[in-house]
Amino acid sequence: MDELFLKMLNTFYYVWDSICRDTRMITIVFAPTRTAKYANQLLDLSPKPMEITTDGAFAYAGLVRRRYGTYWYHHNYHRCAKFEDKKNNNIIERVQNFIRSKIHQRRGYKGLESGQKHFRILEIYYNFVRKHMAIKMTPAEKAGLIEYNGAKTKRDKWILLMKRAANSFYLLFISLKLGQCPYGRAAKHI
Repeated sequence: MDELFLKMLNTFYYVWDSICRDTRMITIVFAPTRTAKYANQLLDLSPKPMEITTDGAFAYAGLVRRRYGTYWYHHNYHRCAKFEDKKNNNIIERVQNFIRSKIHQRRGYKGLESGQKHFRILEIYYNFVRKHMAIKMTPAEKAGLIEYNGAKTKRDKWILLMKRAANSFYLLFISLKLGQCPYGRAAKHI
């Protein structure tokens, strides 16, 4: 886990991000402040980790201890205060270089909402479309979430994702009309 600072329109924004070391799936939270609330939101959106590695920021230690307990914290949490530490944070720093390269093209956002939308799309692109150099496939393929069955180009992968999303939305819409929605009453407000 790590965080990245952005200054846009004389306002600081924060990008909280995490990556799974095995599958290379990333999770991103774009936030207006650097508080434990958004670090906690990042942990809510991420799968439960077997271990956590962070940089030298002290904000993570208390959060991890409260969330997973003291025993888990002492055995599975690694804080990399120095680069020479045995378990360093290079993997997340590489993700942040990728994020910076995509932000630079945009030259900022008009506000928090447009930034959140862009980062959601960036997360989908990284996890489902972009072939990762280290694992030679997309992180979603590595995690077993999707099979592309012949879709080789990024364009083909985007089209396949959009078709699957449209089919899922259509099935949800039909089940809402028939009153048989598997997601309960909350889905009726979609």
